[in-house]
Amino acid sequence: MRFKDFRIEIIQEGGFLSKEEYETIDETLMNINNWVEENEYIVLNIETLLFPGLEKSNLGTSSAKFKSSQMQHSHNFYQVFRAWYKESRSDGYVKVNELV
Repeated sequence: MRFKDFRIEIIQEGGFLSKEEYETIDETLMNINNWVEENEYIVLNIETLLFPGLEKSNLGTSSAKFKSSQMQHSHNFYQVFRAWYKESRSDGYVKVNELV
């Protein structure tokens, strides 16, 4: 079993007076679907994760950013879709334990 993370990509960097613009969740999910189809993977599960902003750059994770504020502290979290998968196998290949 393996996993691959898919980030919601920034399509327009923010400036002094403007915020960043991100691709939609539907676009990110379409990217996941295309990746699965191209590689013929068997998807076991897809989960949504929020990671704290560990890098100094706001663009460090290149993903959708969520802010959480408490008193004097502000935290950034980045959304990632994690796809758990296994590689598909050819139709002629059968494992020994599947013969029983």
